[in-house]
Amino acid sequence: MMQLISIAVLVLLCASGSTSEKTVELVSASQSGTGWNGVASRAIDGNTAGNYGLNSCMHSDIDTNNWWMADFVVKSSVGKVIIHNREDCCSERINGAKVYVGHVYCGEVVYEIGKTVYKVECGGIIGESVKIVQEAEFLTLCEVQVEIGGCFQKDMDFAAADITSFRVSSDEMCILRCNENEKCKSITYQESTKRCWLKSKDNGDRISHLPGVKSANKKCFQGCFQKDTDFYAADITSFGVSSDEMCILRCNENEKCKSITYQESTKRCWLKSKDNGDRISHLPGVKSANMNCFPVDGVWQEWTETSACTVTCGGGTKSSA
Repeated sequence: MMQLISIAVLVLLCASGSTSEKTVELVSASQSGTGWNGVASRAIDGNTAGNYGLNSCMHSDIDTNNWWMADFVVKSSVGKVIIHNREDCCSERINGAKVYVGHVYCGEVVYEIGKTVYKVECGGIIGESVKIVQEAEFLTLCEVQVEIGGCFQKDMDFAAADITSFRVSSDEMCILRCNENEKCKSITYQESTKRCWLKSKDNGDRISHLPGVKSANKKCFQGCFQKDTDFYAADITSFGVSSDEMCILRCNENEKCKSITYQESTKRCWLKSKDNGDRISHLPGVKSANMNCFPVDGVWQEWTETSACTVTCGGGTKSSA
């Protein structure tokens, strides 16, 4: 008799369109004023409950010129800000609330009846804090989450302002070529043709929707490195490279690598097995970065179907046996 053997296969699915589903750690919450015991820290307590009676929502003290803000533990590229609204009362008060990363405007909330969670896209803005402003109503936030995002804007073309274009092996190499060109301010990349366009202006001459390409500003990538900062210990290996961009590429090629430290004077690259190494320390002449700050085509997620054994995501390939 044939024995039937059940095999569970884990396949990793590349979920395109997001660079990471990790969130930025928020600390030191503050607000313009406190009413009904709704202190600022309630909006970052990890509890998304929308019933005010459960003591997990902040509340302003007056109905005009209100703001709430929190700092990031680490300077980060922001994909979106997620707001969990109050549900038991007064949900419409969130309408028109404006979201900022640092002093840069992301967008505002448009209230919809029955909707409890609002996501405001920030497109990879680099910053050290998030701020939500409500000028014309009470402000109540039951939880605020900041999702790490990459610098690439999907299906967006930075039109015109071309310096040159050429074929490259990956989007990372397009970034590298831009960093090597002092006139380059932004890039557009087309995956299907491996075509890279270098641009002389942030956002080119204008931004337009174009499926199949993605674009990014150079300054967004550069914002990932923390100057004069060493991610101490947690070393996987170290070696000489030609540039900080090559250090990034080498980390992308190593599945255990979570962060890097780079020394310009010696062209030395250290790959680290943890975000921030074992600890962060001040060290002049080096700079460090976590890899979840840099752009990737997608994130690896568990998938229950078994229709593929090898998939490619963010410049890397993983297979299931």
